[in-house]
Amino acid sequence: MSSLKEPSYWHFGDEVLHVGRYAKAMINDRAAYEALFDGVRGETVIGESSTTYLQSNRAPDRIHAEIPHARFVAILRDPSDRAYSAYCMHVAAGFEPIQDFDAALTENLKGGTWRHYVGMSFYADGLQRWFDRFGQDRVKVFLFDDLNRSSDDVMRETFTFLDVNPDFRPDVSQRANVTTFQESPAVSRLTTGNRHR
Repeated sequence: MSSLKEPSYWHFGDEVLHVGRYAKAMINDRAAYEALFDGVRGETVIGESSTTYLQSNRAPDRIHAEIPHARFVAILRDPSDRAYSAYCMHVAAGFEPIQDFDAALTENLKGGTWRHYVGMSFYADGLQRWFDRFGQDRVKVFLFDDLNRSSDDVMRETFTFLDVNPDFRPDVSQRANVTTFQESPAVSRLTTGNRHR
């Protein structure tokens, strides 16, 4: 896997990113993206993990143009849990000024914000774009609850889907991009250095 989780390169491409601290974690330069795989030494399969791709209108076409035989794994979280997690992530980053989840959802549904807590939880349209571009045999879908309940089974099925050793067990002791929630946006801005609202 790439040395950086969620580079989002195929979604953003050569666009200039203006997303506060997250711009540091997103790659919009081809050379920088390829550098994420500098450690590759003849592996059978390489990849990366970017949640922005599921809802992206651009990523399926961009990837298909360069890697038409790529395979994809989508792990879908309960939509309400996903929405709340995104809300907490935005509050912690200082992007969400509304300190009440229900109020933030109400504002979100009015379309008065770029934060799509509800819309990003509708998975069908996003998945359909990938099915249409690559075919259902190249897109494997799991539920996050299944991963938590039986990670060995999900890993074995994933590795079988990718045509690699299904008995391999990666080190999963470290988690990337774990969302933390801080009650105060002022504290969040101080701790993250983020001045965007």
